[in-house]
Amino acid sequence: MNVVNKLNESTTIHWHGMHLPAVMDGGPHQIIPPNTVWQPYWKIKNNAATYWYHPHLHEKTQEQITKGIGGLLIVRDEIESALALPRTYSVDDIPLVLTDRDFNSSNQFTVVPYGDSMLTNMTLRAQYSLPAQVVRFRILNAAIERSFNLGFSDGRNFAVISSDGGLLNAPVTVTKYLLHAGERIEILVNLSGQKGTSIDLQAFNSLLGNNIPGGEQFTQGPFSNFLGHKDFNILHINIGNQTTNPITTIPTKLTANELLKVADVNITRKLTLSDSAGVSGILGPNALSLTINYLILTISSIKCR
Repeated sequence: MNVVNKLNESTTIHWHGMHLPAVMDGGPHQIIPPNTVWQPYWKIKNNAATYWYHPHLHEKTQEQITKGIGGLLIVRDEIESALALPRTYSVDDIPLVLTDRDFNSSNQFTVVPYGDSMLTNMTLRAQYSLPAQVVRFRILNAAIERSFNLGFSDGRNFAVISSDGGLLNAPVTVTKYLLHAGERIEILVNLSGQKGTSIDLQAFNSLLGNNIPGGEQFTQGPFSNFLGHKDFNILHINIGNQTTNPITTIPTKLTANELLKVADVNITRKLTLSDSAGVSGILGPNALSLTINYLILTISSIKCR
């Protein structure tokens, strides 16, 4: 990768989800000064899936992500390529980067944890025309904080085929999927026989509890926002003609993942995690307290994102 920093400030680029040497990872300590080039390299060992990259500079990550640094990394492999899956980019294989933004009176982004407006692929009120067949969405939650409780306006089923680490053993059929910040999934939706109609991909966030980002109803302060604990549209889908060689069925089997075996573990440690919100202290009333056994970590809920 050739990363050219043309900003007037330093940055870093982190390859989220990639298996690579630490020296190539792009953490907060691997600073790229203005007008310099960083050239990390590594062999791709990841399973086929959707990954992404984003800045990771200490105390500047939120601001630089807000202003648009970031994007997808799509990895393919022999197992995925052998399956009858949609994979024609922008036709039946559609990337969706979900986020929210807050605009000031000059229509510029403001740097806040939650925005008042939904953006899909950085587009307000996004819509797309898709063929009447099985289509694939590669979905990234690139929001600063918000989770999205994904579903369709008509309550239809969809099949989750891939998570952060690659293909599942078999599709999992759901009507809702709660996608948290930084998380990726791939889904299949069958639009066969529905030419001339339209549906909406939505966030059913009114169903979320107050302990889930996006399910809160903050009325004031840095976390207040218009979309809190509400349902809203993510993408309007217009259904048109089939392609020449359409995928019209969803596979029943995808891969055979080799999972770690408990019997192979030779060291066992017990960690007890607990947390509480709204802990006041030297970092202010919006800090979080995280307890791991007897070690207590206090972090700022604003700066850490």
